[in-house]
Amino acid sequence: NQSGSLPGKEPAEPEGYQFGEYELLEVIGQGGMGIVYKARQRNLDRIVAVKMIRVGSLALDDEISRFYSEAQKAGRAVHPNLTSVYEIGELDGRHYYAMQFVAGTDLAELLRQDKISNNRIAEILRDVSAGIHAAHTHGVLHRDLKPANILIRFSDGSALVTDFGLARQVTNPENLTRPGDTVGTPSYMSPEQASAKTDALCAASDVYSIGAILYEMLSGRPPFHAESAASTVMEVLNLDPTPPSQVQSKVSPELEAVCLKCLEKNPADRYQSAEELAEEFSRFLSGAPVLAELPNKLLQGLRWFRNVPAIGRITGNTMIRPKRAHRVVNHCLWIVPLLIVLGIFGWGMIRNMLVPAEMTLASGQRHHFYHKVGESLHRAVALRDARDLIVQTTAGSQENVNLVVDGSVHLAIAQWETIPQSEEIAIVAPLFLDKVHFVVKQGSNIRSLEDLEGRNVSLGLPNSGMRLTSERILRVCEVDTSTIGEKDRSFEDLITFPQMEAAIITTSSSNPVLHGLLADSRFQLITFSLEQIEKLLQTGYRRDRLISRDFPELVGP
Repeated sequence: NQSGSLPGKEPAEPEGYQFGEYELLEVIGQGGMGIVYKARQRNLDRIVAVKMIRVGSLALDDEISRFYSEAQKAGRAVHPNLTSVYEIGELDGRHYYAMQFVAGTDLAELLRQDKISNNRIAEILRDVSAGIHAAHTHGVLHRDLKPANILIRFSDGSALVTDFGLARQVTNPENLTRPGDTVGTPSYMSPEQASAKTDALCAASDVYSIGAILYEMLSGRPPFHAESAASTVMEVLNLDPTPPSQVQSKVSPELEAVCLKCLEKNPADRYQSAEELAEEFSRFLSGAPVLAELPNKLLQGLRWFRNVPAIGRITGNTMIRPKRAHRVVNHCLWIVPLLIVLGIFGWGMIRNMLVPAEMTLASGQRHHFYHKVGESLHRAVALRDARDLIVQTTAGSQENVNLVVDGSVHLAIAQWETIPQSEEIAIVAPLFLDKVHFVVKQGSNIRSLEDLEGRNVSLGLPNSGMRLTSERILRVCEVDTSTIGEKDRSFEDLITFPQMEAAIITTSSSNPVLHGLLADSRFQLITFSLEQIEKLLQTGYRRDRLISRDFPELVGP
């Protein structure tokens, strides 16, 4: 029931509720932060949409700032293809803004209902591009364009862009988004947005998102959509989209060319403005040829060869989509006599020149999982290669990355989110997924992440991946880490240091120290709330469940 109470939040107002000069008629939408009502503005006798913060008077200052920022950016540009904002205000502690009510549906629902004709696709996205260009001329990037944020009016079929909740003022980008934060919907975000390069965002970033929407309208699915948000981000960064015509047989070549130009990895290779894109759709509708061209045969061939596994390894393309033909070519490459001769006589010489006889691997703290992985690699290298791999003990991932960058070590084990986007670092291969465990001391009265403020909590050693993960989780869940004491201590100190009350532990399920804590009746494992899980899923984390065979110390389901 959309108008009922929400767990842990103030209840939605009942239908017919008098809110100042507005009569709230029904709930028409709600999300993570806001709830939207269809309402009647009595003094002007018109139907409007009223958006409020869901938590009402319980809203934090940061939530209020974001809410008003959304309203101000949505109201900065006035255009027929943007929803208009009429009023921003606060009444009885409830912050709200009134905006244009659009009698219609959203594009996501339209896509679920039926296939859309080519001309209708061009009409809708011409409107969207025109509206986004108007926002860009006022210095506002949308950053979360997707089918659900495009409204289709019933009366004339025109399209309007809504939901500027993640919009960014180009000329004043501080405050609400920090460098390194990835925001948006992974399947529709540009590579520069997916890599959290905030300073690289430009008009072409929203153009990319329109191209991703066009791709879904042509093929029936987004260009990239993996099992998790993190995997989708990796595809956006590393893979070329499969041409829509290879997903659906009857695709307009002109619209496919427009789509693929929008989806270029390099922003300079896309349309440089949403206005240019709107003009392309107008050309298509008038029957004139579009300016975009499908990739030529040479470029298509080069991209095809990138998916041959052997060539992918040479070029550093670790995420490939090989088909049967790619595998055939891959096998042929290894049986060509010239390559065999070069392999026999040249490989040993080149390898000895490039690979040092003694290598150093930055692992982690002694007796911890990363250090054990390093020792396993040491034994494997010694058996297979007769080279000496020195395993160096470190504080963890962040220190490991720093040691690789400054040349102190040759190799390092590190968490993915600690690795910068840099040509100085080559990512060899993913090894495993760590899990985040929230362990508290019995009797500490800590029942959720919010209770950690002002307590003694281990977040992991400085410069470790565990510390980075802990701080990121607490930041996403809006917990003030500056009030936490003893956060530099290792989680083992829960046993030896009486003042320690809790720890956020990022490690594998096989860590013996973690099992020792869970087997000790003085400690217990705490679950994250559903709201916290939802926030973390949106930032790239994956939800996992406890498996009894991994944790025999735990009793119950």
